[in-house]
Order: sequence, then structure tokens, then C-alpha cells
Amino acid sequence: MVFVRAGNTDFTAIIPGQADPWEALFLRADRVAKINTEKLISDGRLVDAYDKQLAGIPESFAGHTDAAFDVRSATGTRRTIFILGDQCLDWQWGGMPRYQGPITEMPDFGRHIPSEYRSDLNAVMGLPDGSTMLFKGNQCAVIDWGPKGGCSYKGSLADMPKWQWRSVPPEMSGDFDHAVMFKSPDQSQEETLFIKGEQAMVFHWSHGPRLIGGYAAVAAGLDALPGFYHAKSGNLHHPPQRTPPLLPKSTLTTDWSTLATGAPLTLRYSTSSDKLSDKNWIGLYPAGPTRPPQESFVWAYTPDAKGSTTLDTGRLPGPGSYAAWYFYNDGYDPLAGPLVFTLT
Repeated sequence: MVFVRAGNTDFTAIIPGQADPWEALFLRADRVAKINTEKLISDGRLVDAYDKQLAGIPESFAGHTDAAFDVRSATGTRRTIFILGDQCLDWQWGGMPRYQGPITEMPDFGRHIPSEYRSDLNAVMGLPDGSTMLFKGNQCAVIDWGPKGGCSYKGSLADMPKWQWRSVPPEMSGDFDHAVMFKSPDQSQEETLFIKGEQAMVFHWSHGPRLIGGYAAVAAGLDALPGFYHAKSGNLHHPPQRTPPLLPKSTLTTDWSTLATGAPLTLRYSTSSDKLSDKNWIGLYPAGPTRPPQESFVWAYTPDAKGSTTLDTGRLPGPGSYAAWYFYNDGYDPLAGPLVFTLT
């Protein structure tokens, strides 16, 4: 089962760049092309982008991502969700993995996804308010993150509030391969770039479609993508062969990534038979990409192949960011983690 199906382009995902007003990263296998509206800025390894802020991403996601989208936060912290099959990696730019596991179990997000949007999506897009939009055919769902979140809209694109969808031509009214938010140099409000095969559409949420056509007609930067990112001169696209997802042997999940200091933290875990031990354990540490050289603040044995345990966050030093790690056989060989959470 895949969360986002393979599309009709030679690139597999688009995420916003860091420049304002318009910059985008086009992912293809382990490479990324950075463009703006006018030109190709760079083409190289994904893990080298933006001073290696993506370095450390597991090879399965760095080389075989099916889709990706950004999650915006009020604090300015940048996170990108990389999707492979039914798994995902929540990556905080600068070298911080926050979660890796089934996307439907991702904290603050997974349980809000409606059942009909849990597989075979066309595209996924981060929205300016921090929510996430799921596209399937000519339908969509908007997911608001967090314990108080949920699915705030589910229905047709044409009926979505504040969208001027009536003037969209039928051939660009759904089944998109990609969708990404950006801010045009001449617009005060963010727009959406939709890609469908060799066609592109710049859509202004309040006024409707502003540009529709081939890549060259919509933006010179799109047309400047290297040839192996998309076929030119009217040739058909040939999506790259997808490597089957490398499913983790062990998982560690929780429902919410933010909770009050002292509140119980319930963690779900699973592992394969070759890693089963009655002395497998979960410990809580300061947040970071690697386990720090110190004893855990609180820990518990997890002897079953699949189960859950609840840890007392009142034994942590206080508000801040922490990470749960799942270890093998009374040692420090990680089975899963870090799973980052925040105490308020």
C-alpha cells in the first residue's frame, strides 16, 4: 500500500525553497534541482542542499521518496515530511529526525486522516497556516495538526470555501501529480503551483487560475529543469522506477507530540521476531539526532513483540523538547527513534 501514488513526471516531489518570494526544490531519486521563476539555480544531491541541512536523512528516504511536503510552525522551525510507501520521515531542518514510521500513526497528524485518504493520494501540500491538504482525484481533505485538530474540510475542490475553481479547465481540475505553495514576485498572497504531466497551473486562491500551459509558458525556471527531471519537446514522461519501501523492522509511535509537563506519555512499539527480547526497553532523553552520553531520565522494559507503555513525564527536568528511544536487549542498539515530543 502506498500513501501517494506514482505520478506522471520524472520528479517525485516539490517542496518550497528558502528564498522569498519564489523558490522550489524538485526531488528526483537522490538529487534535487532548485529553481525560481526565471532559471535553474542548482542541481545536486538532496543531502547537500542548503548547507547540508538535510544531511543525515536515511538513505531509503533520501534516495526513494514518493512525495514530500512542508509543515509550517509559528516558531519558524522548518520541517519536511518525506513519504515512502506507507511510511514517512518527519525531518526538522538542521539535522533533527522527529519521527519515522507509518504515516497514519504520525503524532498530531495520522489519526486525523479520513479513511478514504489513507492510500493512493495524488498529491500532498503544506498550507500557510500549518495545516496539510490531501488531493485525491478532484477531491481534497484539509488536516489540522495537533490534539485539537482534525479534518476541517473534506469534499470536492470545486466546493472548497474561498477557492475560485469555476474557471479552471476540465483537464486541470484534478488528478494532479504535484502541488506546492509559493509566493510570486508580483503577488501579495501565496499561490499554488499545480503540476499534471507536462502541464502546469499557477492558481490564486482568491481569483482563480492565473497561468496555465506547458512549463515554458508558466515559468522559465520550470522549463530550465534538467532534462532528466522532465521530458521536453512534447515527449511523454516516464516516471522513475520506484524501489519498494524499506519497511522498518521496529516502530515507535505516539498520538501527540506536545503535552503538558507531568502528563503521562503513552508510546506504542513493535519489533520483529529476530529483535524480540524481554529486555528491550524505551528511554527518554534530551531531544537530538543521537542518544546523548547520559542515563535516561525515565525508562521501561518493553518485552512484547507489539504493545504500549506509559512513562511519567513528571520525572523529566521540565518544559522543553525530549526524545523517546527504543533499544534492544538491555543495551543501546537502537530499534527505533528518536521520537521527539515537547513538554509545555
